[in-house]
Amino acid sequence: MPKLVKDILLVASPYDRFILEEDGRFADRLLSQYVEMDLSAPPHFEHVSSGRQAMERLSERSFDLVITTPHCSGMTPLQLSARISKDYPDLPVAMLAYDRTVAETYSQMPRDQGFAQVFLWTGDPKLLVALVKSVEDMRNVDHDTREGLVRVIIVVEDSPSFYSSYLPLIYTLIVDQVKTLMAERLNEKDRRFRSRARPKILLARSFEEGVEFFEKYSDYLLGTICDLRFPRGGTLDKDAGRRFIQRVRKAQPDAPVLLQSRRGEAGDLAGELAIHFADKNSPELLAQVKHFIRANFGFGPFIFIDPTKAEGEQKVGKAEDLVEMLEAVRRVPDAALRYHAERNHISNWLMARSEFALALELRPKKVSDFADTATLRAYVVQVFSRFLENRQRGEVTEFDRSAAVARRDFTRIGRGSMGGK
Repeated sequence: MPKLVKDILLVASPYDRFILEEDGRFADRLLSQYVEMDLSAPPHFEHVSSGRQAMERLSERSFDLVITTPHCSGMTPLQLSARISKDYPDLPVAMLAYDRTVAETYSQMPRDQGFAQVFLWTGDPKLLVALVKSVEDMRNVDHDTREGLVRVIIVVEDSPSFYSSYLPLIYTLIVDQVKTLMAERLNEKDRRFRSRARPKILLARSFEEGVEFFEKYSDYLLGTICDLRFPRGGTLDKDAGRRFIQRVRKAQPDAPVLLQSRRGEAGDLAGELAIHFADKNSPELLAQVKHFIRANFGFGPFIFIDPTKAEGEQKVGKAEDLVEMLEAVRRVPDAALRYHAERNHISNWLMARSEFALALELRPKKVSDFADTATLRAYVVQVFSRFLENRQRGEVTEFDRSAAVARRDFTRIGRGSMGGK
């Protein structure tokens, strides 16, 4: 991820800044979130109150992101965004509004005529992290998918009220996932690499943006969260969600999709399309979104399901890490192994955990390529076993009582330099 947000220029009138920073300065709240979420290099904030001051500061030093509020002296936010886009075409400008109507007005504008991102301030400091990370994801997704094979989550939602709640939740889950996986890593170098290979989140505010993201990054798709009604062809289309989901499912029948809507018939549509559904009217909406992400994006333990068993008895195995996955593959029933292999569930789980080499070796294989389930099982066991052995070969790994130490070339016990002992 070569393009990080390190310096932010906040353009806000004194009144807007007072409203937004009523519970504390942005810089302090963002720093506390970075510390709490164990993120490195929190951005530095600089504040100006007018468009003229903003352009002066941009001419004097470089910034990675400009955040403007609805009110700034001297020019409108759109005029400021247009000036910046003309003079600094690679510098993203985001709108942070505290009024829902204002946020929705700006979010309906095309990105090339308005703002790279538009968020509604909810008072949650995690929204600041989501704003920064969403800008970083948009700037780095081409490089990171091409060079690092990172996965992509597409969120299609035009309401700032909802995506300003979803994105902080999703980013928090991703960060928690990365921290959980750090315990499995062999050494500090491996941990740093994996933490930077987290999935990217792409927010589409229209049908056309969603299609553009999907067609460009379909090979890296982890899953999709989609509204039912959003702009298509410049006007709100109550059927845009169905059209987008059908396009995704036609290309990738097993791609995890969550449809979320206020409309009552949306639940029936989700059943018709064989996808998941979350009711926007429900007070449990965020809990439903969280459950979907953990269960379908590989952000939790892998649960083996045997579809031949009665409901309530279908769970036949669980894997928290690669070693447990190998043991589970060895013992789960044939029906469970075939069920997950036919749907690429194991490779999807591996992709979410940044185990790209292993996932890419398994994914091209089809169940029909094997004479029977026993042959399939033997192949998967062989691939996992070989990968686990090769991953630690030649590496200085940290001692773990539960690990197979005898198979490791070098194992570190304790801290400090290894030289001159």
